Amino acid sequence: MVAPSGETNGYSALDAVLSPMLNGDLTAQEAADSWQAALVTWYEPAQNCSK
Repeated sequence: MVAPSGETNGYSALDAVLSPMLNGDLTAQEAADSWQAALVTWYEPAQNCSK
C-alpha cells in the first residue's frame, strides 16, 4: 500500500514512534495513539477504527 505523494505513510509514521518508545521516551499507548493519529490522515479505513 502506498500513500499519496508527499503524504505520511504507515511505515514512516510507525518508524517515527518506535525508536522513542523503545528508548523509553513514549509509552506503548502514546506510540499507538500517535501512530493511529498519523494513519487516519491518509488511510481512509483507519478513520472508522474505534479506540
